[in-house]
Amino acid sequence: AVPAAWYPGPDFTVTATTDSTGAITYAYVSGPCTLVDANAGTFSPTGLGDCVVQADVTATANYVAGSQQLTVPIGTPPIEVYAVTGSTTIGSSSVTVWGYGSSNSPVSVPGGPTITVNQGDAVRIALHNQLSEQSGLLFGGQSMIPDSTGVAPGGTKLYTFTADQPGTYLYEAAPLPNAQHQVAMGLYGALVVLPATAGQAYDSASSAFDDEAVLVLSEIDPALNNSASPANFDMRDYKPRYFLINGEAYPNTSSIATDAGNAVLLRYVNAGIQYHSMAVLGAHQTVIAYDGNPLTYSHRVAAETFGPGQTTDVLVGVPATAAAGSLLAIYDGSLLLHSSNQAGFGGMLTFLEVGGTPPTGDLVGPSTTGVALTSTSVTANISDAGRGDSNVTAAEFFVDSTGASGSGTAVASFTPGVTVSVTGTIAPALTGTHTVYVHGLDAAGNWGPFSSATIGVDVTGPATTALGLTPNPSNGTANVSISATANDTASGGSNIAAAEYTLTGGPGAPAGPIAMTVTPAGAKVASVTASIAASVINGLSEGVPYTVSVRSQDSLGNWGALLSRTLVVDKTGPVTSAVSAAPNPSNGAIGFSSSTPAVRIMATADDAPSGVTAVEGFIDTVGTNGSGIVFLPTDGTFGASSETAQADVPLSTIAALSNGNHTVYVHGKDAAGNWGATSTVVLVIDKTPPTVTSAALSPNTILPAGAAVTLNVSAADGAGTGVIGGQYWLDGTATPPANATAFAGTSVTINTGALAAGIHTVYLRVRDAAGNWSSVSSASLYVVQAINDARAITANTSATQISDLSAPGVLANDEPVGVAGRTAAITTAPVRTSGTGAGTIALSCPGTLGTAGPAVGGNAICTNGAYRVTLTGVGGGGGARRNSKQGAFEFTYTMTLNGVTSTATVVITVG
Repeated sequence: AVPAAWYPGPDFTVTATTDSTGAITYAYVSGPCTLVDANAGTFSPTGLGDCVVQADVTATANYVAGSQQLTVPIGTPPIEVYAVTGSTTIGSSSVTVWGYGSSNSPVSVPGGPTITVNQGDAVRIALHNQLSEQSGLLFGGQSMIPDSTGVAPGGTKLYTFTADQPGTYLYEAAPLPNAQHQVAMGLYGALVVLPATAGQAYDSASSAFDDEAVLVLSEIDPALNNSASPANFDMRDYKPRYFLINGEAYPNTSSIATDAGNAVLLRYVNAGIQYHSMAVLGAHQTVIAYDGNPLTYSHRVAAETFGPGQTTDVLVGVPATAAAGSLLAIYDGSLLLHSSNQAGFGGMLTFLEVGGTPPTGDLVGPSTTGVALTSTSVTANISDAGRGDSNVTAAEFFVDSTGASGSGTAVASFTPGVTVSVTGTIAPALTGTHTVYVHGLDAAGNWGPFSSATIGVDVTGPATTALGLTPNPSNGTANVSISATANDTASGGSNIAAAEYTLTGGPGAPAGPIAMTVTPAGAKVASVTASIAASVINGLSEGVPYTVSVRSQDSLGNWGALLSRTLVVDKTGPVTSAVSAAPNPSNGAIGFSSSTPAVRIMATADDAPSGVTAVEGFIDTVGTNGSGIVFLPTDGTFGASSETAQADVPLSTIAALSNGNHTVYVHGKDAAGNWGATSTVVLVIDKTPPTVTSAALSPNTILPAGAAVTLNVSAADGAGTGVIGGQYWLDGTATPPANATAFAGTSVTINTGALAAGIHTVYLRVRDAAGNWSSVSSASLYVVQAINDARAITANTSATQISDLSAPGVLANDEPVGVAGRTAAITTAPVRTSGTGAGTIALSCPGTLGTAGPAVGGNAICTNGAYRVTLTGVGGGGGARRNSKQGAFEFTYTMTLNGVTSTATVVITVG
């Protein structure tokens, strides 16, 4: 149709095609071209060549906005190619196929016509897409940008290129997104570009031939071709069962006529998905070109293998001695010469048929076309024309599966002829979906191949699938949406007419069934939807298992089976218990463990109807539901009816809390969206360390090898969490060593059996329940030991000689040294232990040295350890007196500290 705004000239014709929206898809001009002004009606001759045709679709002047302009070439109309669907019968099997035709009629075999053009031609091909999906064309080996967009269903697209090089090429469906199945479905064909010299494949005389044939190779996988949605088929699962030459499997392939001694050009085009090795039985093949590229050096092969999309040109020399009627087999060298599981030869097999006297007799049975069905009858056209031209004398049919020829149900009587129409009666009447196979018998006794048709008598309701309830579980605060898919494609193929649901199982369920919405109307597959009001849900009993059941009905009144789902009603949130915090009390510095610097809060949430889906917590103030501290399930996932969950609150958060009690609130959420009531635990924050008020040892003074003393500590904890224990260590420094001894409470026994005499320091610190340590305190432990002493005095000649030992006297070396409170007392009077003189010795404590202690035999020493030695000599002269003093004297004394006494000996040597 030409838009009204286009004005034809006197000597040219404009032809255009529009799509469903009225947009121009392509146009061409025959004759001289003219620039057309639709409004002014003027013509400007431009001569031959390309011309511009303008269509003023808005009918306004001067071609303003809304005009569309396209450049079209002058020449012959484009080659019209229609991408259509159809079906073919291979043996007894009917298979859906796609293909290219010259009209919108269904194809009977996959593939398309061979397009033959001359070298140098400006080729224009118009693709009419009659498929239900986007499609385009790809011309292998041609200088053109590949089509990556294609044309929508019902649209048309023009492809143009110049056929620069002679040769054999493949055209096929364009490589659009998710269109990889289209070639396998049958969208392919051969493009032959002829050179200037007739009778040659290429410009070289070595490519001359007498006869030629195009052999387009392909396969069929019924799983793809008969699938409801080929676009969803996974091509990795492609497993062909039929192998075709020019869309046919043997014995329906056409032979190639030739004569003895002729050179036959075979143009192989692999439009399939697999590799094929083609052989000629009884002759070599000379390969002269690949993919339209002539070889500099040809080569001879018995079989040539080529891959998907590849073309190969070979010359076959028919033996000059071949007798008329001889057949040279052209076949797939893999010898997969069968069609699925059907008996006899099939697949990629045809023949070079040498002319002369052909084999006598009619060897091929009639073909069957136009099979049509009702539930009670089958009709078909059967013809032996061109297949022996014998009369068709009988016909039979089979339901659902074929049997041996002659064992089927005979059709009603008919008048024999080369071409006849037959009618058979089906009894009993068909119900459901069935395939009927028909073939005929000619007068020569040949049964022909089957042709089939399928009928669906719908007595079964649609299948209901993918039932969904949202939300489920439900808490009665929102409507519950019901959605499902109703599908009658596998149960009769009728349209979906209605659907309904019921809600059963307990109190409050509404009476049903209740009608549902079907979208879209008038389709074999539809969505069915409904909504249960929140008020209805809120009236149902919690914890009772309610059931939603959905079924759908087709346009013939058949109801399908029910599909049910359980609706869970849960209007109460989870119960939370066993809330705990660790460590508790906390000082904000000590974590749950060395690897977890946080206070861990744990809780258990229980919700039997729908399960626990979340747990959260708050400190001191409960916030909006869903805004709290997130808890994680200890088992890895929420969803069970009882869940234990935990949250690790960082120490930085804990440290920011004030001293004292803080309440942690925890609650859970169930699958229906209900938040439960909170449960609590008091978290005590204590960041103030305790104070040691006193530390005392009992006793604090012992003799060496004293077994033990008791450390008693008094401490106060200002924050009130209480002192729970501490640690102590002996001597060293006030810095706690790694091996400090821990103790519980405020009292501990210290083993002192190995301590040396002297002063020892017991260091200690205490810890409160929050982990705060006090400052280090200490107490002194005295280990008392008097040390044996020696003193030397030089005797003089006087009758009486005095020698004083001032404080600390005998205590100077005693342990502990220099400690206040030590006292000394003589325990035995001095006695001579060596020397023969009669001089005597006496010990005393004059007031100038200190305070005298108890006397023993008239001898005493000062309590501070000082004492006076008085030596008395005898004899008439000084020398005698000195000699009488000389010798060794010995006495014992005690050193006492804090009531603990130790004894030592003092030796005085008078020389």
